[in-house]
Amino acid sequence: MLRGDPKHERITSVEVPIIVRGEVVGLLKRPRPLHEIQKIKFSVWSTATETLVWGLLIALAFSLLSAYVVSKNLTRPLIHISTTLRNLASGHFDARVPVINNVAYQPICDDVNFLGRALEESKETRQRWISDISHELRTPVSILNAEIESAEAGIQGSSEDMLKSMREEVVQLNQLINDLKMLSHSDLGGLNFERSELKVDQFLALLADKIRNAASKRNLNFELSLAALPSNVTLFADENRLRQVFDNLLQNSLRYTDSGGMIRLTATIADNRLQILWEDSDPSVPDESLPMLFERLYRVEGSRSRATGGSGLGLSICKSIIDAEEGEITAAHSELGGLAIGIMLPLERV
Repeated sequence: MLRGDPKHERITSVEVPIIVRGEVVGLLKRPRPLHEIQKIKFSVWSTATETLVWGLLIALAFSLLSAYVVSKNLTRPLIHISTTLRNLASGHFDARVPVINNVAYQPICDDVNFLGRALEESKETRQRWISDISHELRTPVSILNAEIESAEAGIQGSSEDMLKSMREEVVQLNQLINDLKMLSHSDLGGLNFERSELKVDQFLALLADKIRNAASKRNLNFELSLAALPSNVTLFADENRLRQVFDNLLQNSLRYTDSGGMIRLTATIADNRLQILWEDSDPSVPDESLPMLFERLYRVEGSRSRATGGSGLGLSICKSIIDAEEGEITAAHSELGGLAIGIMLPLERV
């Protein structure tokens, strides 16, 4: 038996079979020549090196391919988002980020698309707002122009009736301008409020006298219900602004409530909030018009005549004031058959 490490016998020795009469009866191991051993070692080393190099190349290629796929999945949503934002900034408010199957970027895509929809709605609202304002201003100006031309042509003299008509148009025009100015200040957060402690029952009782007198002139009944209102309720609010809210509600009811009808004002306390319900009798408004009553220049009957429909800004002004007072205002059908305006104001402010 050859001496040495048995693990290396296949490399360091050569087996020579012993054959007797055509049969292998044993094996004879003899040492390999040194040059053969070196040749085998070199072949093994070359094979291992080649295998290692190919393995590294394959791993590198796989890594590059994986990195390319991952980078495309990461950058493609960013490119779509960036492109959409540039389009929105350029005024193309209909631009949207396409649907992306990427959980990480989906919230950002949803926010960008929400911004696009909001900007598009704002643009449409602004265009409609400008169109409605121009229409509102055109009506009294056209009447004034026609009466002035008539007077200049001698068709109609400067009678008291003509001057009265012109004065009414100027008053309406001035009121519209003031309403628009107030709403613009509201949008910019520029409405001035002088808040103080206000005793609700006294405020509503004084307000009721004015409402009752105005209602009686239009052959309308007025009812004030304060039975469920404690006598010591105090509200921290701007009294003049609240009077403006009720003045607008009163004008709205006087304009639309049929003669012989009723106006009712109810005040209660619930969930630490003052809840006021303003109701009038027939006619009511269609269901589809209720959500739009607080939109600016909106009229249920669709008329653009200020003589019958007012400026269409009264309820919008009410909402602006109530929102500024951290309250809520809603519209619904009244049990009396007309419109019910609900106002909720916090009794305590955080």
